[in-house]
Amino acid sequence: MECSLRIAVDVGGHTVTVGLVDAGSFQVLGHVSHPTPEGGSVAPLARLIRREASRLCGDAGVSIPDQVRMAVPGMLSRERDRILKAPNVPGLDGVWLRQVRSALEGEMGGPVRVLWENDANCYALGEWARGVARGMGDLVLFTLGTGIGCGIILGGRLLIGSRGMAGEAGHLVVRDGGRCGCGGVGHLEAHSGTGAVEALGGGDFRSLWEEFRAGVSRTEVESFLDGLARGMASVFHLLDPQAVVLGGGASRAEGLLEELLPRMGAYLAEPFRGSVRVLISQLGDLAPLIGAAALG
Repeated sequence: MECSLRIAVDVGGHTVTVGLVDAGSFQVLGHVSHPTPEGGSVAPLARLIRREASRLCGDAGVSIPDQVRMAVPGMLSRERDRILKAPNVPGLDGVWLRQVRSALEGEMGGPVRVLWENDANCYALGEWARGVARGMGDLVLFTLGTGIGCGIILGGRLLIGSRGMAGEAGHLVVRDGGRCGCGGVGHLEAHSGTGAVEALGGGDFRSLWEEFRAGVSRTEVESFLDGLARGMASVFHLLDPQAVVLGGGASRAEGLLEELLPRMGAYLAEPFRGSVRVLISQLGDLAPLIGAAALG
């Protein structure tokens, strides 16, 4: 089994999760989460990965594998050798894969093979390999968190695009106004990312959502739902997937589909209404770890 083991890492705006994954069976043997090091820069990130990899492998009674797979935020180069832009983890802006590999090799004391992929793409791969989208040929996954990510699988293959940046649905323009962390205006993430909701509402997303569900008028939650409904309807029109899967922290909000589906229906062309499928992630936070472990 040890030859198929991977250290899988999911780097988020608030949290870094490190897991030990069997890439042969897609089983997560253990995982642990910590706050993202301030700024998310390479050196403290590498230290965290090494420390937790050592702990996880010790608990499992195995050697630390020399294979590290990472789900990283932001836009990657087509060659997957650089993070071009990471709006929610500024310490990773412009970082090269070789920098991360060098830092990890310094921490682990030997050669390490490192591959990375956009976190939403990893999330989609995880749900496709072992989750709610298993067996589907065409699916789109939205990650609903501080930002909004998107992974697309068409014809059983991950869609990368000519520049390597396909699937940036968080930067769909859904309405006027609202400055996105990427610098653009009117993007889905600027209205439906939980970071934007919390900034406007002056509280954490969960509390604002609970107030909204209890009947309190919350314009920032309405904006979250409307933006997401517009973005999802656009994706159904453009790609006609078998399903859209929602993952990330906000996807677990109680009653989300009850609130979201009628709003999305208002934006769908008539032939799509009543025939589209929207599913909630089955694997949750484990999906990007499993998807990352499946890389190469």
